[in-house]
Order: sequence, then C-alpha cells, then structure tokens
Amino acid sequence: MTYFFIAVITSLLIIATFKLFDKYNVDRLEALILNYLIASIGTFLYLKSSDDNFYLVIQTYFQQKWCLLSIINGFLFFVMFYIFSLSATKNGVSITAASSKMSVIIPVIIAFLIYDEHITPFKVIGILLALASFYLMLKKESNLNFIDKRYLLLPILLFFGGGTNDSIMNYVTVMQLNTQPVGLYLFFVFTSSFIFSFISYFIFIRKKTILKKDNIIWGTILGILNFLATYYFLKTIESKVFDNTVFFPLFNMSIVGFSALMGFTIFKEKLSKINWVGIAIAIIAIFLITY
Repeated sequence: MTYFFIAVITSLLIIATFKLFDKYNVDRLEALILNYLIASIGTFLYLKSSDDNFYLVIQTYFQQKWCLLSIINGFLFFVMFYIFSLSATKNGVSITAASSKMSVIIPVIIAFLIYDEHITPFKVIGILLALASFYLMLKKESNLNFIDKRYLLLPILLFFGGGTNDSIMNYVTVMQLNTQPVGLYLFFVFTSSFIFSFISYFIFIRKKTILKKDNIIWGTILGILNFLATYYFLKTIESKVFDNTVFFPLFNMSIVGFSALMGFTIFKEKLSKINWVGIAIAIIAIFLITY
C-alpha cells in the first residue's frame, strides 16, 4: 500500500508543480529538459543496481525490436508533458487530470480491435459515459459556452495524445518486452524525451543565455517527482498488492478525484455545477472501462 500512496501523491505533486509554473514564471521547455535528464539518470541508477543485463541492452539498443517505438514514445512523452503543463495552468488541474486519465478509452478500444480482448457491456457504458463527461467538463453553464476557446484544444490533444502514448506502451509491454523489465524500456523513453526536448529548445527558443535559477529549481523538482511517480507506479504493479483490474481504476480515479479536490481547495479553481457533474461521471467511466 505504501508504494501505491507514494505513486498517487507524487503524481498529484507533478500536477501541482505544473500549476505553479506561471506563478514563478518558469520556462516550460527549460524545465522539461531538466526533468527528463533527471528522470533518465534516476532510471539509469535504478536499473544499474537491479538489472544485470542492462549494459548489454544498451549496447544492442538499435537491434531491439522496440527501439523505434521507444523513440516515438519519448517524443509523445515530451509533447504531452508540455501540453499537460500548459493545460494545468490555463484550464486548471481538475479538467487537465480528468482529460489525461480518460484517455484510457483509446488503449481499451485498440485492445479490443487488435488483441481480440473481450469487450463487456460495462466497458461500452464506460466509453459512452466518458465521452459525455468530456463534454460536460469543458462546458460552462452561462450561455452554454465552452471554456476559453484559446485553450480548448489542450485537453482534447491531451486525451488523444495520452491515449496514443498509452496504447504504444501497452503494445510494447504485451507484445515485445517479453521477460525484459518495463523500467528498461522507460529508461530509453525518458532518454528520448530528453533528446527531443533539448533539440526543441535550440530550434524554437535559440537562447544563448544560461538557464535561469527558477527553471533549474523547478525542472529538478519535476524530474525527481517524475522519476518517483514512475518508479512507485511500477513497484505497486510488481508488489501485486492489487490485482491489475483493481489497481488501474483505483489509481486513475484517485488522481482525478484528488486533483479536483486540490484544484478547488488549494488553487481556488472555480468550476460550474455541470463541470463537477462531468468530473464525477469521468470517475465512474474510468472505473467501468478499466474494471
């Protein structure tokens, strides 16, 4: 249970950290560079002490059948993390977290189409409820207007991009890793994300100045939290304290529920009644889809 609670708390702290970026004028791209550098180093040190075949896999990385997918995953990790950070500050932590976790719909549908997994009536109901909740979360009561149209695309991109990312991760885990640990794959994903963020920084920013102190501090905090959240997420799965059918819905519902509570109590986010209904339906939908 300890692993589970740490995974939930660190995941919530990541969302809170993104919310504080604007307050402290943090450059998102600079922070993400440091974040993925630290996450890569943390994963490297963990694997170095726990996996005897780690160096062999590094030497044969480009011969691994999941090599290209790890690079694609790394690119999506970087892009989705950036969008997540932007959405958390512009749309609020409640809507951002719910949009991110509801993306579980996509790998569920793909699993049904590709892996011939059985789709139950509960999953169908959950998918329909998720679509309805997505609409309600983005809607305002007054004049039936949506949230600020300038940022409406962010949770939508987060939903589809996150779902695609999870689908690739699931495919690699089920079809290609075999006996190799998931942490090994994550190391190359984090490293790819660092490379993409580093390249993007010089392509789009092209600054010749030294990193700002605040960017270094918040990027370091984010990297440590990112590594811990991923590490304890995997440790919870490995510990088998929960069946997967219990763990995944419980974890996702915890993130959505506590994010909504955090946004309301700490960040004073103002959501309409219809938004709260949407978040409640999203939690129910996640349970039905992943149960």
